[in-house]
Amino acid sequence: MNKKYIQIIFSIIVAVIFAMTGRLTAQTGWYPLQSGTNNILKSVFFVTPTTGYMSGNGIILKTLNGGTNWLVISTAFSGSSIYFNNQYTGYICEGTIYKTTDGGVSWTDQHQSAMLSISFADLNTGYAVGYNSKIAKTTNGGASWELQFVSMYGNKLNSVFFRNPSTGFIAGGKMTEPYSGVIYKTINGGNSWYEVSPPTSDIDFRSITFPSNEIGYAVGGYEYGSSGVIYKSTNSGETWVQQGIVNRDLNSIHFWDTQIGYTVGEGGIILKTTNGSAIWNSQVSSSDKDLNSVYFLANNLGFTVGSAGSVQKTINGGIFGPPFAVAGRVTFPNGQPVTKGIVKALKYDPQQNAVIVVDTARIQTNGDYILRNLNIDSVDIMAYPDDEDVEVDANPPQFVPTYFAGINSGTISWTASRTLYTNNNLFNIDIRVFNITGTGGNSFISGGVYVAPPQTGGLQNAIVYAMNGSEFKGFSVSRSGGPYDINNITQGTYRVICDRFGYWQAEKNVVVGSVSPDTINFYMTGINVIGIEPISGVIPKVFNLSQNYPNPFNPVTKINVDVPKSTMVKVAVYDMIGKEVEVLVNDQLSAGSYKIDWNASKYASGIYFYRITTSEFTDIKKMVLVK
Repeated sequence: MNKKYIQIIFSIIVAVIFAMTGRLTAQTGWYPLQSGTNNILKSVFFVTPTTGYMSGNGIILKTLNGGTNWLVISTAFSGSSIYFNNQYTGYICEGTIYKTTDGGVSWTDQHQSAMLSISFADLNTGYAVGYNSKIAKTTNGGASWELQFVSMYGNKLNSVFFRNPSTGFIAGGKMTEPYSGVIYKTINGGNSWYEVSPPTSDIDFRSITFPSNEIGYAVGGYEYGSSGVIYKSTNSGETWVQQGIVNRDLNSIHFWDTQIGYTVGEGGIILKTTNGSAIWNSQVSSSDKDLNSVYFLANNLGFTVGSAGSVQKTINGGIFGPPFAVAGRVTFPNGQPVTKGIVKALKYDPQQNAVIVVDTARIQTNGDYILRNLNIDSVDIMAYPDDEDVEVDANPPQFVPTYFAGINSGTISWTASRTLYTNNNLFNIDIRVFNITGTGGNSFISGGVYVAPPQTGGLQNAIVYAMNGSEFKGFSVSRSGGPYDINNITQGTYRVICDRFGYWQAEKNVVVGSVSPDTINFYMTGINVIGIEPISGVIPKVFNLSQNYPNPFNPVTKINVDVPKSTMVKVAVYDMIGKEVEVLVNDQLSAGSYKIDWNASKYASGIYFYRITTSEFTDIKKMVLVK
């Protein structure tokens, strides 16, 4: 068998594996999907992890299995931009705007022409932009469109993005000499527009996005030559600063949050940042074709489309490589190294109500540790004096279990731990631990850790600390069913503190005599319920509704809101058809920043929208529940 046939067979095997699994391990990075067409693909949009659409020259396609298979749903028109409000209602434009209300089965002409990009601020308010400075606006879900113009110049408007029905941005370029890039802004729903970026010679801006009210990004390329540019604004688009130049045109940009973003373009180029555009790293692309659109449903689940029917997918944020390492040193407050113990990477699984050990490493005699097998995920790092299975009273440990909290501080609080996102090798993650002092007595503290209300089940892996003043005198890790025992402590007065992932910290006072005190039980209240709490004493300058995190989520997510003055605030959740399913907040809030917890355990998987409403501000965002 010659080399050519071996290569063909190998390619077929790889394709079959892709088709059968639809996913790969963390080593995969970006991998190709079979689109079934050679047409140029210009836009991609997913409404759920499984249901997505893409459009291009004379073709529209749909998938119901995450991109493994694509079905051609129309060849009647082209689409340079596609946008869906839910699984059924969507819009497409390249020249004419079309609308579907049945998931792409049929499309109706919206009687607007010369459009290149379309986006919706909410279910009813949408904008389309295109040639000759033309803008079309609808406030009734496409039933009618009103024409607007940003200027009298013959500009080509390539991209539109609205944060809310009032505030939006348009990016493009001038079609006549002297060529330059243009960015426009409106704060009154398109009634008026003004240019916020000084003309940039020879640049054509092709994509714009705002992951927050203040932070925005725009990418494009030069009219002459092949060079791509990235611009960033930190003041709501009023001014823009160039972040860098690459040797290929950039056509599309998508940010998951203010830190994690992707841009794609000419020749299969894919760039990623994890620090808000301070550094962009090139990723390994499975295609050398021009990439025209990038879209992410989560910080690790994304798609690109481009020329010659090119489609790519990643399930791990585009990272191609082995598991990552986290390394550092465990020290006491005086800087002396800890010579014995274990460091663990931990996660809390709210569905199982369990603390999961992701990876472990022994502390070396010089205090160093290395966790070698972490995938792209968020974890909490914690130092233990020894494995929980070891009887601590048999060999009193040197220190209490302590989370990583930065080089210059320490903490005993599970709820105050610092979460690391391991999308790369991380070094100098030092852990400061606290000594255990004054052990060796013959008294003890015992009891159980339970879920509130009382006696509704024991909690394993809760840590119970005994403190005398500012000194730690001992600890215990609760076992199956919730029992704990803090042994070998002296007589005295103690603060007994109980911490456990997913629950509020609890504390009790006890006087320990020559014999064991009465049993001290803790009844822990879960954090992951609907509730609102202030998260900052700083009064924000403007209203803001942040993107929920995590997203997608199962079943708990968090939403942050900024309220610059005392006012009535309503935050509600809606399903895909706009039905209000739950009110999270409907109260008079004082000025400040707040965190809202939403537990969606009783709802089905799918796309939901959450909306903040005040007398002066309204915003809506999308979130994905995946069970």
